[in-house]
Amino acid sequence: MGLLTPFPKGDAQDAVYVVGGGIGGLAAAAGLHKAGIKVVILERSPSLRQSGAAIALQTNAFRALNLLDQGISDTLRAQHPELAVWEYYTEGGRLLKTLHVKDCSHGPHEMRGVVRNQLAAALSKPLPDGTIRLGAGVQSVAFDEHDKATVELMDGTRIPAKIVIGADGVNSKVGAALGIPKPDYAGFCAFRGMANFDEGLPWKEKNMFRFISGAREGLIGVYPVSATEIFYFVAFPAPRELPKQMDRAAQRAELDKRVAGLPFAMPEIARRTRDEDLYFSIITDRLPDPTWAPGRGCTTVIGDALHPTQPTLAQGGCMAIEDGAEIAVVLKRVLAGRPLSEVPDAEIAAALRDFERRRSARCGVLIAQARATGKNRIFPKSFLGAWLRDLITPFAISERNIFAATVWEPSGDL
Repeated sequence: MGLLTPFPKGDAQDAVYVVGGGIGGLAAAAGLHKAGIKVVILERSPSLRQSGAAIALQTNAFRALNLLDQGISDTLRAQHPELAVWEYYTEGGRLLKTLHVKDCSHGPHEMRGVVRNQLAAALSKPLPDGTIRLGAGVQSVAFDEHDKATVELMDGTRIPAKIVIGADGVNSKVGAALGIPKPDYAGFCAFRGMANFDEGLPWKEKNMFRFISGAREGLIGVYPVSATEIFYFVAFPAPRELPKQMDRAAQRAELDKRVAGLPFAMPEIARRTRDEDLYFSIITDRLPDPTWAPGRGCTTVIGDALHPTQPTLAQGGCMAIEDGAEIAVVLKRVLAGRPLSEVPDAEIAAALRDFERRRSARCGVLIAQARATGKNRIFPKSFLGAWLRDLITPFAISERNIFAATVWEPSGDL
């Protein structure tokens, strides 16, 4: 690993270049490696440390992980408890709804809270040495008159890549080169953090995902990710500029205010969060047309670069892992055992446009659902509006529909 040296043109034509070593990029690389396709990840950071502390992985994500490598799923199962019960509460601690995951439709289900750094480690474990090039930040991507891409790194290295997959997040350099618009501000911000309890969790229940609705606005979620660690998020309406206007002390004060008096030891959980495990950011999304195919030539995007979403369905990371598995299936199918350099660009481009349309259709539905959930759960309400929200919660959230988003199958095998 480390900074890239100049690439001979032939080498660049024999590998798939993935820009970004986040969840989606690592998933794509794991799938491509399993499919026997050479892959190189260009990651700007000096390490694979992931922001955001932890993530909830649902049934569809585990289905994709099983396809990539059963060992990845088994590693995560050994590290992280299953979230077998989901509960919804008022700010005062009144229980509104309990869901037992095993009883929910579209199963059998598997739900776990996973530390992002451990997920990255599990995804990267099957990859050969040299696959991940750390410190290889992408400056730009340019296209010639035949839609062939050249990736330019921050150090000036130019890579005339055969296939480029942009997995570089909401501020994607690959997406910018494709003309993909910036995502929309969702109207709220969120704290995300992970607290450590070396003496053991402050709850008797070790397998619950709890949601707490604010009295008039905001949504809090909290769940264990190990025997000693708890992840949480605190989402609330705020001006877009708020995170940049607050230093760490001001952020801590805002978080303490938001969790004051909440049940399930939330004030103590916030206090136990180390600075390096606390994140405060705006939330954005972008609702794609169901037939949207923004790629160009043999260049495409996945994950947040393609379909940023609000976290209210806990599906953002799951969709990125789906993307990684599916794009590996697609490229394995189009290569059909041929060396990458011998496959006509037109065949690859057609397969990638079809991939983008199918992913836009799939993810667009979930993005719309996440928007609706955010509007209902996070934004300010009158006293009557909050009362009605709490009244209908037991009926609106049901075993029949809560995990409908997890219905997904890859289009082939690896």
